Amino acid sequence: MFFSALSTARVRYGEIKMSKKNDSKKKDGYYRFMAESSRDIIVTHDLRGKIIYVNPAWTKVSGYTVEETQGKSITDFISPNHEGGGEKHPTPRGAGGEGVYTYELDVLSKTGEKIPLEIRSTPIVDKGEVEGILLVGYDLRKRKTAENALSKSEASYKNLFDSIDDAIYIQDKKGHFLDVNEGAIKLYGFPKEEFIGKTPLFLSAPEKNDLDDIAKKIEKAFNGEAQVFEFWGKKSNGEIFPKEVHVYKGIYFGEEVVIALARDITERKDTEATLQNQLKELNTLQATAFASTQASDSKELIRQITNIIGNTLYPDNFGILLLDKDTRTLHPHPSYQGIPTEQVFLSVPLSKGITGKVASTGKALCVTDTRKSAEYVAFTSSTRSELCVPIKMGEEILGVINAESSKQGFFTANDERLLTVIAGQTAIALEKTHLFETEKNVVKLLKNYKNLPQF
Repeated sequence: MFFSALSTARVRYGEIKMSKKNDSKKKDGYYRFMAESSRDIIVTHDLRGKIIYVNPAWTKVSGYTVEETQGKSITDFISPNHEGGGEKHPTPRGAGGEGVYTYELDVLSKTGEKIPLEIRSTPIVDKGEVEGILLVGYDLRKRKTAENALSKSEASYKNLFDSIDDAIYIQDKKGHFLDVNEGAIKLYGFPKEEFIGKTPLFLSAPEKNDLDDIAKKIEKAFNGEAQVFEFWGKKSNGEIFPKEVHVYKGIYFGEEVVIALARDITERKDTEATLQNQLKELNTLQATAFASTQASDSKELIRQITNIIGNTLYPDNFGILLLDKDTRTLHPHPSYQGIPTEQVFLSVPLSKGITGKVASTGKALCVTDTRKSAEYVAFTSSTRSELCVPIKMGEEILGVINAESSKQGFFTANDERLLTVIAGQTAIALEKTHLFETEKNVVKLLKNYKNLPQF
């Protein structure tokens, strides 16, 4: 009966395929031959779990002989650590038609080794009655070893992938993100799920990147031509920042992809900007120093200094106001930039405005938001920040240097330091030109005196 029942077993490995209705001895012999020669384990037991038959494959895998196995309970060979190991018939993980079940089961070999098997369980039916159970087992050790190796390999890749501080993006040919590492998650502040399936547009700062050009670069990288470009990103908190992106062609789990490595270059950009500003400041100082030595009169001196500083550092609104000691008022020099022409001829009392306060106290003043300043007097409605420093010789105030910007918080401590140095140069140059002009006037008076008639 058992070997006839083999014909009803739906064995996944295709080695036992038998006619369902043939009880002849010839067929039984054929089925026995197939069972005995099968590489898969074949076991039958009755409804109480008593083992009736095992094939040689069982002996080869478990180490138990036929005599050591037959007559014992199927549960005697199930690993005690296996879930459901105490049951006569383990709980199946999935069921097919006609009572066929497939599940995994750990058995113990004669040496105590735990052997994972994939079991296909089929009822043995005779005349409509279930007489026993046919078990066909496949040794999973090689597959488990391969799966463990793959799992370790994937874990190693994952650990390496996520241990890199730079952001890494895996993209398909059209730029869609297939995977990102922890570096990208930390850089932008989005969870991984937010990246997957999206393109660089998702990370782009508005109006800061040429996305069509970036798409072309990704396509070139996909064709094997490595690319490097800068990209302005927008973090989850809205912060805008620059990054440098290197893009290469690669393979990701058998699929051709583009691998992008990106690094935040905010610090580098800030350093570059600082160096550029320092160079600009140095050139400005040299230019104003040269103008101070070359100017023959105060009007020309102030005009040159205003043009140099206004054109290179503060193009919005910049100029020099000179103090009239008699009227105690400040007067914008005609070279003052960024204000209406009629305002050049206005006078500013020392009791009014930022410039008046600086001239009165002799101390520089930086206003980050003019709308919140009680002293501010508007020359232009667009002004949002102002920096004013005194021009003085010792304790004597000669005037002020004033700069305004349409940007809130535009001026820094470096700007104040620079204008203070320039104000010192200007004071010395004004004093020199004043002495030179006084000397010229004295000489002129002496000449006129000599030309007077003598009595």
